[in-house]
Amino acid sequence: MQKLIGKLSALNRRVNRIRLLKRQLGDVQKRLDDGEKSLGDCAQALVTQLEAIEGVLIDIKRETSRDLERNPPGLDDKLIDLVNVVAIADAAPTLQVRQVSDEIVSKVDGEIKKLDELVRDAVSALNAALKNAGVELLGTGKAQVGCEETPTVQ
Repeated sequence: MQKLIGKLSALNRRVNRIRLLKRQLGDVQKRLDDGEKSLGDCAQALVTQLEAIEGVLIDIKRETSRDLERNPPGLDDKLIDLVNVVAIADAAPTLQVRQVSDEIVSKVDGEIKKLDELVRDAVSALNAALKNAGVELLGTGKAQVGCEETPTVQ
């Protein structure tokens, strides 16, 4: 149960990171001039990739609890269901529960790996291009403010 709750927590941290990056990318796109259309296109492509990962991790179309019936569940829903199964059991989890748990945890790990690679590669490359264009960076490092360094949101 601790493993499942830990993985759900990691999933939620990544979803929060995705949402922060999407907001930052939206802000950057608003600040770009018409002459920087290629940077805007890169930012939009990155948003699309982030949304794809987010859509696997959670149900991004859900607006109400009834939407559970209309849209496929995200990996977070599956983890929550597994936590509930394990929590109400009077005995150790069955082999089937462990197998399903391992499969879902593996899928979550795969999406987390995709996100980490995307941030490491695409976000870093876009940050370099934005810096060269004189546009503020996205939150992956430190920003210079006056004469002191302050950490940016990660």
